[in-house]
Amino acid sequence: MRSSWSSWAASHRVAREHALRTLARRFDADVLLNPSLIVVDAHFDGSDAHWWGRREKVASLGQEFVDGFASLLTLGFADVRWRTIRALSLVVTIENVDGHEVYVNGSGLEVLEVRTTWGLAPRPEAELFADRERNTLAVLQALLGIPHPARARE
Repeated sequence: MRSSWSSWAASHRVAREHALRTLARRFDADVLLNPSLIVVDAHFDGSDAHWWGRREKVASLGQEFVDGFASLLTLGFADVRWRTIRALSLVVTIENVDGHEVYVNGSGLEVLEVRTTWGLAPRPEAELFADRERNTLAVLQALLGIPHPARARE
């Protein structure tokens, strides 16, 4: 099994190097930009999720009230703070034609789950990537290393 893995990895490396050389020659490219989306765990404190320079509201004001009331009644045992929630991040890798990474950065994009009365639920598909401003900001942060405006004031 190990030899088949190393054989696959070697052939993948050779194919990648060939593709990079071809791109460099054909398009006079110096670097290759590789964007990717990854799912990460974001911390949330019951109302807001925090990850990779991003902060997003996860619970409604009504849900925050219910959480606070439940925490009061149970002397804090119903506290929902500092759990994790799935979120999406954008990662940008730039490598030179020799295949060496010259830049890697990422930015939080959006949460993939929302809080409901019964716990966490998947974010409705129609809401994914719907906020053009948030998408643009995530791309700029990942590409240029721009800090999130809210974090810059902290």
